[in-house]
Amino acid sequence: MVRRRAVPLLAVAAVVLATVAVVAGIRDTQLRSTPAATNTALVDVGATAEAAGQLSDAVEAVYSFDFARLDENERAARDVITPEFAAQFDRLFGEVRALAPQQQAVVSATVTHSAVKEITGDRAVVVAFVDQQATRAAPDAQAQQLAAAGRLTVTGERVDGRWKIAAVTPL
Repeated sequence: MVRRRAVPLLAVAAVVLATVAVVAGIRDTQLRSTPAATNTALVDVGATAEAAGQLSDAVEAVYSFDFARLDENERAARDVITPEFAAQFDRLFGEVRALAPQQQAVVSATVTHSAVKEITGDRAVVVAFVDQQATRAAPDAQAQQLAAAGRLTVTGERVDGRWKIAAVTPL
């Protein structure tokens, strides 16, 4: 009599274990496919620090210039941008080339804080807090000191192991 009861009990236990395994597998797949699970910024401290550091340096290179060294400034900036961002940079730097020599402008951009919102594959989104200090000293005017602060959303792309600016949106 004990033997007859063991067979149905084993069958029930097997069904329960199979059900638990299926549910666990489904739940595991759901958890791994959530946006949080695919966002490297939430799970890889080293990759997050690398993206934040390199993109902060890139922002400083793109938004800093000295009227006496514009060619050098442009080369440094082009080294940290992607072709995707080049048209926007060309417009910005075209204005700098037109106005900076007349005003003898020197602008220094500093990223004071940054936060990586997302890293997915070779794309990163960083919010950067930027301070700019500017000096203008047109020949016929007194030197002026200016300061400005702003926030930017910077989309970066990893190219040959380095993070470069692919897009910038002011906040």
